[in-house]
Amino acid sequence: MSNKHYATSRYKSCIDNIVLFVSYRLSNLPNSQHHQLVTYLSSPSYPSPRLLSKIESICSHLSLTLSSLLSSSQHYTTSWEVRSAAKFASLLLAARNGNEAHREEIELSSWYVSLIDGLAEEEWIEDFLQWEEGDS
Repeated sequence: MSNKHYATSRYKSCIDNIVLFVSYRLSNLPNSQHHQLVTYLSSPSYPSPRLLSKIESICSHLSLTLSSLLSSSQHYTTSWEVRSAAKFASLLLAARNGNEAHREEIELSSWYVSLIDGLAEEEWIEDFLQWEEGDS
């Protein structure tokens, strides 16, 4: 492995860890603070490109996490990484929906995680049933 490739992969790993930490911390805030965060991110002074970069980061991290969980045969509904990333993504969606300029500039498809397309129907059903039973 070249030094340049090693440095790039190490940098990406560092960024992934930061995204994971931030999404975990923000997803576990009380609802009142979630409301304050959404209000701040949806304010007219908060630029849409910055919000979009956060959306892309969290969805990229979610794809990587799902990929690693699928290859290790763990259930992604029991993963705290997936739950916290999904919660943070929902907060970002609420911020997008709370500002007309954000809605016009950020497509709803920005939240789409294409890795989900590759999941077998049985995995969806099994994980849904597990979630429904309260095991997640």
